[in-house]
Amino acid sequence: LRSATGTTVEKCCRCTSGVVGWSVSGQCRFCEGTVLSSINVVPTCVWQSSSFKGAQSCAETCVDLLGGSANLVALVETEVEAMQVPTLSDGEGAALAGSWPSLGQPPALGIARDAPNAVSVLLEIASAGGAAAAVAADYEGGRAPKQAFFLLLFGSLALCVAIPILWFGERTFAAVESVLAGARSDGIEVTGKEVDSDFDGCLVHVQGTLRASSAVFDRYFPMVKFENGCVKLRTTCEVFRWIETAEEAFEGPSGRNFKIDYRYHQAWSATFESNVRFKDPIGHSNGVRPSVPLGTKVETCGKVMLDEYAVPPEMLDALSCFDSAADRIRDTVVAYAGGQKLVFSLESSGYFMHRAGGGSEGRDQVGDLRLRFEDIRDGPATAFALQRHAQGQATFAPYRPIRRRLCSWSEEQERDALLKEAEKSGTIIREEMLCPTGGPFGCLCCCCNLASRFLPRDVDDPSCRCLRPQTGSVMYFRQGHETLQDTLLKVAISRSTRQVWNMRLLGLGIGFVGLCSFFCPFQLHHDADGIGWIRMAVSALTVDLLVWGGTNAVAHCIYRPAIGFSIMIAVLCFAGLFIHGSLALF
Repeated sequence: LRSATGTTVEKCCRCTSGVVGWSVSGQCRFCEGTVLSSINVVPTCVWQSSSFKGAQSCAETCVDLLGGSANLVALVETEVEAMQVPTLSDGEGAALAGSWPSLGQPPALGIARDAPNAVSVLLEIASAGGAAAAVAADYEGGRAPKQAFFLLLFGSLALCVAIPILWFGERTFAAVESVLAGARSDGIEVTGKEVDSDFDGCLVHVQGTLRASSAVFDRYFPMVKFENGCVKLRTTCEVFRWIETAEEAFEGPSGRNFKIDYRYHQAWSATFESNVRFKDPIGHSNGVRPSVPLGTKVETCGKVMLDEYAVPPEMLDALSCFDSAADRIRDTVVAYAGGQKLVFSLESSGYFMHRAGGGSEGRDQVGDLRLRFEDIRDGPATAFALQRHAQGQATFAPYRPIRRRLCSWSEEQERDALLKEAEKSGTIIREEMLCPTGGPFGCLCCCCNLASRFLPRDVDDPSCRCLRPQTGSVMYFRQGHETLQDTLLKVAISRSTRQVWNMRLLGLGIGFVGLCSFFCPFQLHHDADGIGWIRMAVSALTVDLLVWGGTNAVAHCIYRPAIGFSIMIAVLCFAGLFIHGSLALF
């Protein structure tokens, strides 16, 4: 900072009061307009000089140059005052603010320590110094170290939360991808009439005939019994009753009056509700509760075969195409419940009706009951699951992701690992998904453990009939014949990435906020060009993506080591480029 004539902008000033000091702007503001004399400073007292020896030392030098005595107080005009000089541009002001770290400490603190009885220095915040001015205010009150500590602490805690969330999501994604890759490459099409034990531990595709080998009956209606040919029996019992509905509405010219309008109608329902609970019970009586249980219940055959394969019950839960079984039942069904004999007669609608309310066909009355029987009969079916033998009988098991090694991994070892994984219960799998960290560090995995608690108790949820999104297991079963290609397509389509992306976005968001908080104290000291906040956000986003990539690589290393190491190499290369660019930038 030198003027055009070669003289220094910085001055040594002597006030009429006898006070001598060093002024970075040359205006000797600490004299408050009563300047006795001022001279140029020595080269080592030029603000931006590489040999600049410090504000306090320059103030003491000015005392020597102007012939001050030992009892005079040496004042230093602060760099914040320098930013108020009209001749300095905003960029120059920011450059001055950026040079603070080289001073070791703000001169105002040096004055307060070395001359406690001197005139107090007023730190005025200038607009050219944005972030740097904020740091000056913090230094004045001693708040900067405290704020930096809390920002670093918050950032560290946020990262401890974000990383387990990312880990849980990426591990789920890696497991699903591992199973899909194995299904495409290892799926074998076999015949169900001749079972080969050499295929135990293999993912097999079987097309055969579904056959019920034991009787199925309804426990509440024992007259409804099928000795054979019925895989599943579904019974639905409903009552005709009054139903109350509530509608919300606004009344009045301005629509400010809120009102709930209760309405009543008659309809069939699988639940019973007494009119005592109605808003207007008069004239809407539903009578007494029926003695037979209402709702829908399903009975499954105890032994079902797909050619020579025994079908486990969890696979039968996937069958849902029911047809009416009225043609296999007598016209009258009798039930004994609550000491009463209830007779249900088949009507043209396909329902078995008990006219307790006195109604007739086509004219239902409150209190009438109706039954509907539906079944799934023997027929063609397709299975796609892991083959194994249990008690000498060929059966199916879930095809689940397994931990593989990068080398020394034979086909026999993989089959043994698949069979061992298939024998685990849902409870064991859920426990394995929990982090093993305990003691004082157990809280670091609380997010991962909490997320795993939302999994169903049976991780092989039968409602997910193709690919179980929680564990990535395959246990496919369908009525009718399908080719292996069609089955693979349905398994791939059933893959749901919503849970994975929810975990990713949550983890990335928390990680980004934590990294911004972590980098904030460093940004405040390096905002010389006014774009420090943008640089900090870009750096936080880049590091956040690197953490995500590293988590993804580690998760893939568990199930598919070759893919995991490839991702890890790509992440390391990108990290190297980022570090190199950061060093060049800063």
